Parts: sequence; structure tokens; C-alpha cells
Amino acid sequence: MHNMKLARFPLPVHNRIPNFVGAREAAFNLAQTEEFRNCKVIKVNGSLAQQPVRYWVLKRQKKLIVPHPALEDAKAIFYEIDPKKHGQRMYGFLATKKGMMKFGASIGLEQKIERVDMCVVGSVAVCPHNGARLGKGKGYAEIEYAILRSLGVIDDNTLVVTTVHDSQLWYDMTANTVMQEFDLPVDLIVTPTQIIQPQNKLPKPHKGIIWSKVSERMIREIPVLTELKQKDISTK
Repeated sequence: MHNMKLARFPLPVHNRIPNFVGAREAAFNLAQTEEFRNCKVIKVNGSLAQQPVRYWVLKRQKKLIVPHPALEDAKAIFYEIDPKKHGQRMYGFLATKKGMMKFGASIGLEQKIERVDMCVVGSVAVCPHNGARLGKGKGYAEIEYAILRSLGVIDDNTLVVTTVHDSQLWYDMTANTVMQEFDLPVDLIVTPTQIIQPQNKLPKPHKGIIWSKVSERMIREIPVLTELKQKDISTK
């Protein structure tokens, strides 16, 4: 996404999930899908680009699960927001980072998490053919997915979705050039103009956290990894 006119604050988009122009339209399109309507609990990443998705999760009366920023809290790794506990006028604020931090119920590894029906992730680029996805390179989406998978609240059937601008569609992205065994592909791609179901979907990672792939830098930057390793919550 080289054209800055296609992205909003924060700029530049380097090392970020782009807050793309049309994010509201993409979120609305996702909210109209049968897959979205059938969900009861949806996990959404905390990026600005997916803030409209978080709003529609609440507006459609579904429980919202959002990771703590950068997974920086080792004791409380997710926020849970139940829209039934708040008035509709609050939904816009609850979808923001400040709203989640103020009113979200913190969930740690000791608390039970309800089964998650859909995971929404941010993307820098995504392939419409096979669902291969590039994030911002920190591995947060993969770690969040691995945690939920290790806790038994998601599985291969849990739909993984991304919302992006049409310019973020990368048609010649091949799995062997951008994806590793722990990388998370998507089942559904929603843009401001279209809904795409990749026909040659790639398999999702199913081994939990692969500790041989976790660097010391990641452990320093993501404190929850230390506790996860101590609890041996991973399957590998």
C-alpha cells in the first residue's frame, strides 16, 4: 500500500497493519455475511483497521474477544466485552482501545474462555487464491491463535477472516515464499467492494506455540510467553 491516500492515521504504514480507507465499508460487508451472523463469540485484533469490525460485533449482539495490546500483560491476555451489559450508545467507544481497556473484562490463562466462532486478523497483504497472509512481522496473530488453539476454544473449523483494501490483494503470493508452519492463512477476505473465499485454502497451524521458533526477543517483547512456557500450555 504505497499510496498514502489509501490509508489513514497512523502514518506511515510501514511496520503497521494499514488503517485503510474503506475499513468501515469492509466491516459492514463482513457483518452481512452468513458466517458472521451465525457466530456468537468473535475474536478481533486490536488494530485501528479492524475497529469497525469490533463495532459490528457488538452491534450484532455477539461477544467480543480482543487481545491486550501487544500481549503485554502476562496475567490478563484478552479483553471480553459482552454487548448485553452495555447500552448501544457505548458500542462505538467500546470498539476503541480506550473503551476496551476501561470496560473490557480481563481474561487470563486461569479463566475459562468461551468457544470462539471466528477470528478476525489484520493483514498487510493477502492472497485471494490460497489465503496466504502477510502481517506486520511481529507474529501477534499467530501467537494469539496458538494460545486459543492450545486452550481448546478454536480448531480447524474456526473461520479466520481478514478485512483489507482491494489494493492489499496480492494475487501472485505463493505459500512456499511467504508462509511458514506457524503462519496463519485466512478462510475469508472482505474488502470494501467484494467478499472472497480462497479456493485453494492453506491448512491452519495446529501445534500451538512452536517454542523452537520463538526468539529471545519475542519473549522479552511479549511477556505472556514466559508464563505460557512455564505452564507448558503449548503442545510443542
